[in-house]
Amino acid sequence: MRHILLFTFLISSITGFAQITNDDSTSLAKSKGSLYIVNGIIFGDNNAFKRLLDISDIEDIKILKDSTSTALFCRRPDHDIILVVLKNNVQVLSFVQLLNKFKIKKKYRQYPVYLDSQPIVNVKDFYISSSKALDVKLDYLDDGINKTPYLNIVTNK
Repeated sequence: MRHILLFTFLISSITGFAQITNDDSTSLAKSKGSLYIVNGIIFGDNNAFKRLLDISDIEDIKILKDSTSTALFCRRPDHDIILVVLKNNVQVLSFVQLLNKFKIKKKYRQYPVYLDSQPIVNVKDFYISSSKALDVKLDYLDDGINKTPYLNIVTNK
């Protein structure tokens, strides 16, 4: 329970940075960001971090704010580093590992990829927790004339 409350506070405080208005702190707030490192894998995007991991999978969270720690991981000293350790039974899967887990044939791997029916632009940097991904399905976009195949990663939202 403590981890869930900490995680909720952490995410709400980070996403709240850009909500400061009408003063000089706005530009500072927008430049402030966080770099998430989950089991040693970098999740540079706050939205990706929230969408692709389950709160219940988190074993530990540490926030590194000192310049020495942030210098190890990112070029900008105004970024906080958030180290997340997942529980032992949860893995972070790359795109290829995910396709292997769900036994997607190689001939389908060149198709466009969607996450819960939303397109993914860059699968090279795509990671997801093993408990978040429920299935990978071959699906078709039907515009009435053509059926275009795509892979859809289904999550437990």
